[in-house]
Amino acid sequence: MFTRLTGGRRQFATAAAIAIAFAIAGTPIRTASQDQPRPTFRTEANYVRVDAYATTKDGVPIDDLRRDEFELLEDRVPQTIDQFATVRIQGGGPPTARSDPRTPEESRQAATDSRARVFILFLDVMNIDRTASIRIAKPLTEALRNLLGPDDLLAVVMPGISVRALTFTRQVATIENALNNPWGARDSVALDPVERRYAECYPGVPDKPGEIAPDRGIAQEMILRRREAQTLDSFESLVTYLRDAREERRAVITITNGWRLYRPNDNLGRSIRGTVPTVPQVTIGPQTGRLTTEPTSETPRASTCDTDRLRLASLDHGARFRQILDQANRANVSFYPIDPRGIVPFDDDIVPLLVSDRTRC
Repeated sequence: MFTRLTGGRRQFATAAAIAIAFAIAGTPIRTASQDQPRPTFRTEANYVRVDAYATTKDGVPIDDLRRDEFELLEDRVPQTIDQFATVRIQGGGPPTARSDPRTPEESRQAATDSRARVFILFLDVMNIDRTASIRIAKPLTEALRNLLGPDDLLAVVMPGISVRALTFTRQVATIENALNNPWGARDSVALDPVERRYAECYPGVPDKPGEIAPDRGIAQEMILRRREAQTLDSFESLVTYLRDAREERRAVITITNGWRLYRPNDNLGRSIRGTVPTVPQVTIGPQTGRLTTEPTSETPRASTCDTDRLRLASLDHGARFRQILDQANRANVSFYPIDPRGIVPFDDDIVPLLVSDRTRC
């Protein structure tokens, strides 16, 4: 999709209005008699919404753009603009000028207002060091204060928190406490119950002094792969939620150190001490009564660990990440990643030490 302004002083644009190309065509099939099948109707609808921020070639915003000065092209073919509206955004302003929604439902309803910009602050907890989360708090808070206008809305989400619980606010102070408390856990040695199980199943302890443990590095890579999967799960859920919640563009400000984007690793699923991990067994869930591959209280711990190890070893996060970006583009969701560390060397080690030196990859 390509937009262009016409007229002498408006030479080209990068956006300042909303253009909508809309076309509906319907073709009925006639019936000759009552003996023939009932008529069917096929209708095709093509609806394309384009957000544009118009400037002159010198970067000066254009705030009086008219419909006849705007041209919309797709593959260099002009498209009919069915609707055209100008939206003026006010940035900054005192917090007292911003009226906050009174309930979560009101906040979600306010996010559908085309005059409001919607920002999601994604805190990638497991991929940010504690120190980095402290360092980014103040500049991030100040930037949000200067960015948000009276109609704009902001919400915070973290991996592991359901996007259905998203609550939008117009007050930066509402989320300031969350930002000021150290929230980064990438360098934390605390493990959740599943991660502790991995560390117990694969402790990385050699059978004899001087030998290398056959399960060395397995627990840590499983933990890191699982954490990365949790982040991508949250991304995917967020994109799906925002796609259905609002048509206008949404911006996801992502605070993270980045990801390795793990790919399939046959070595992670290798045989250990002559035991080859097997695929999960299908059982009947004791609570649901349905077929499941989830472990039960009677499933041996080693079997559960091996099942997770095979699943995690087969992950292809490179391909999945590209799929999520494609979904975001179609849903009109833009991601803006921010690394609190600033510019770091390309070979910077983004894999933290989680379990111990014995299980380091």
